[in-house]
Amino acid sequence: MSIPVGLTLALLAISTLVAFFARIFLKIYLIEMAVRKSGIPTRPSRHFLRGDTDAFKNSKGKSYMGFFGAAKELGQSVFFMRLLSTPILVITDPAVAQYVMTTRNFPKAAWVYKVITASAPTSLVGLNGFEHRRVRRQVMPAFSVNFLKKQVPVMVERSLFLMKRLDELAGNEINLQEWFGKTALDIVGLLGFGFDFGLVDTGDKEMKHMIDTVIGSQTAILKLDPTVFWRRNNFDKNYISQKKKFDDIARDLIRKGRKEKEEGDTLDPEMMDDQRKNLNILSLLLKTEFKNDWEKPLSDDELIDQIITFIFAGSETSGNTLGFCVAFLSKNPSVLAKLRAEIDAAIEALPSLEDVTYNTAMSLKYLDCVLKEVLRMAPIITATTREVDAHGEVVAGYQVPKGTWLYVSTYAIHHSEALWTDPERFWPERFEQKTIDAEEAAGRKRHSYSYIPFASGATLAQIEIKIILIHFISMFDWDMIKGDPSEFGGTVSLRLNDCIVNLKRRVCAKRGLSRMRIKFLRPFTQRGDCMMDG
Repeated sequence: MSIPVGLTLALLAISTLVAFFARIFLKIYLIEMAVRKSGIPTRPSRHFLRGDTDAFKNSKGKSYMGFFGAAKELGQSVFFMRLLSTPILVITDPAVAQYVMTTRNFPKAAWVYKVITASAPTSLVGLNGFEHRRVRRQVMPAFSVNFLKKQVPVMVERSLFLMKRLDELAGNEINLQEWFGKTALDIVGLLGFGFDFGLVDTGDKEMKHMIDTVIGSQTAILKLDPTVFWRRNNFDKNYISQKKKFDDIARDLIRKGRKEKEEGDTLDPEMMDDQRKNLNILSLLLKTEFKNDWEKPLSDDELIDQIITFIFAGSETSGNTLGFCVAFLSKNPSVLAKLRAEIDAAIEALPSLEDVTYNTAMSLKYLDCVLKEVLRMAPIITATTREVDAHGEVVAGYQVPKGTWLYVSTYAIHHSEALWTDPERFWPERFEQKTIDAEEAAGRKRHSYSYIPFASGATLAQIEIKIILIHFISMFDWDMIKGDPSEFGGTVSLRLNDCIVNLKRRVCAKRGLSRMRIKFLRPFTQRGDCMMDG
């Protein structure tokens, strides 16, 4: 007697589901047994199937707040959590963070970094092992201080162009973070691969749509759907068309660079001379000649992936941080007054605003403290996630099962009462040398990993942010209409919910600005009695 085809298929489907859930149950059971055996601290109650998902019920979609809350609840700097069948070792101890990220250098958790690698498969952010070393070797010269110093004039030019636009809008309510984001993208386009997106100048909506589609905010990282990026890359017509448009622009620039290299325009990676001053990062990657045979040049696809990563990282970090800077300064007028006095004194010593240099930006000590405190309070990247890739690994004295995510919570480290005095207070002076010395004298020496603001590209972002803040604070006052530094969202990076301000031009008599500076602004801004005096 034959069994009907329908019944056979039904039985096959049921047996497949049973096998699937049996595998999940077994995995969870083995994880729990391993954790108990190792003695890793855990939350007191955990559902067998859901794990510790209840720790995130009040986090409003902010996963980093769930981990931070669990750290405060347990009072532990290293502890275990499980989300469904995913084991996670949460780390808020700087010394353990250093071991995970540098000393042992565990590989990056592939699924977590899918947010970047889904659009840029060979991105440096998601690579591990030999390929990571190969690509990093070729990319990192573009982030050297000497090379970046030569890019400062582009940052200054675009920052002043933003000031021109903002001056035209003075007296109106504007979304300041939107303008910061446009400027950051324009700068990244020029420095990254010599392409002017023109977002501040033209507000090109099609260009902005292309960029947003390709780099996106990618909230899918929080969705338990392993097919989400596959479906987007293969069936989302908008994404496919915009990605092609982006790739076409990039490939044209790559072809041009390769042709120039073939004609003899090459660079030695060990040299840093004036021939690099007009290069963008793509040109540097294309034209650099490496001496080791194993350092094969990056392919066109690899170059495009690094460009996407650079745009994503550069625009997100700089634009969002500038928004937080304005919000924190609005809430702390005494800090703003002290910072403005430092900036005005520096500007007074210059012939004009366009003479701001790398040394100008880096010499302002209080500006440096303010930026560090903003990034401590609101770290743009809230965590780094690595993965245990071998059996028998020991982290912080605990044997950790293979496949466990090592979640280094930057947000929790930056807000730890064990590491910082009054961590919820916005106090830039904590980064002044006299404060650091006083803490060390009291036996509270700061660990180097107690402050983890950026990854690679930190210097580039800091220069850009400082230059824009110097220009903005010297030229404008503002009233915060809508925007609170404690109200923010974001999944991949933190972002203010709102940054709506009413801009006001500063009165020249109160600024004590030089006549030369006012003359510089005259052709730049043809409105406003203050700007046109003299």
